[in-house]
Amino acid sequence: MMATPKKKRTGFLDLPGELRNQSYYYCFHPGNDLSLATAKTQLRPKPIKSIKLCVTSTLGSKDRIFRTHCDQETLDSDDHTLNGTTKARGQTLTQSRLMGKYFRIHGTHTNWKTSVHALLLVNKQIHTEIIPLFYAATTIRTASPTRLSNFFTNTPPGAAAWVRKLELTYTTYGNAHRADLAHFRAKHVARWTELCRQAAKLMLGLESLRVWVHVTASPLHLDLRQDWVAPLLQFRRLTTPPNAARKNEAGGHGTQNPLLTHIKVELSSAFTHPFKWAHPGPETACFELHRLFGEAIGRAMRGWSERDAMAEWDEAWEETYAEWQHFLKFKVMY
Repeated sequence: MMATPKKKRTGFLDLPGELRNQSYYYCFHPGNDLSLATAKTQLRPKPIKSIKLCVTSTLGSKDRIFRTHCDQETLDSDDHTLNGTTKARGQTLTQSRLMGKYFRIHGTHTNWKTSVHALLLVNKQIHTEIIPLFYAATTIRTASPTRLSNFFTNTPPGAAAWVRKLELTYTTYGNAHRADLAHFRAKHVARWTELCRQAAKLMLGLESLRVWVHVTASPLHLDLRQDWVAPLLQFRRLTTPPNAARKNEAGGHGTQNPLLTHIKVELSSAFTHPFKWAHPGPETACFELHRLFGEAIGRAMRGWSERDAMAEWDEAWEETYAEWQHFLKFKVMY
């Protein structure tokens, strides 16, 4: 009589790859908003700040005075004992703030038992399988070119190509009131242009791009030839013009359909500030022209020509809101 073979316990990695991918989908399905932190981000709680006073005795006087400017060794140590190598520099006192005994809230902590991020720490195989899904489900949000540069620097090579959603908050530098400060504006635009070009070069799998642009230029001119529009036009390399000729697939070098199809640009300025307008006429014209120009920037980012991208805005400026042209002056009148 043959012995019954022992049942072998099947682990998760023993399942076919198709089943594992379905399991990963429940963790990284669309709708989960994950967040990333670069290496320079301080994840640990900062130490509680306190005021340290040094109690010493003055020469020739029996009274003690309090000094707030002690040397670094006294401030770094709380206990000072008299021994053969270290001299007694006085006692260190800790004085509480006006709040009393205040404890800094450390914030929310990760529950690694139920967190999706814990899958990255299981083993190398699972990490390799889910790291593309992790970046694809993550919405990268930034309002600073430096933070975006840190993201590219601290992520693994090729990880930026897995990102599917990017949201930028872009604020222009404005006008310099002094001639010797004008180079800061050019430097600001050049920095944003460089980072947007780098993002368009590395984020090859980008599908959705949303940009909030706050323009501080004065006077405000809404046309695609303004220098503050140049950084956003760097994403053209991820799109294809509507009438672009493509090579057939037999050649092997034809242009593929672009992944970046959802682009939304929202524009704001001092003219869109709440309660700025006392008359509904210019207020409606101002908000509508800002909205239409944001759509024009989005079309230009998709590869449209300047004339086609600005067609709706020009129609609204020349016909619908023609009576407010000399008041708003969003377009050069000469």
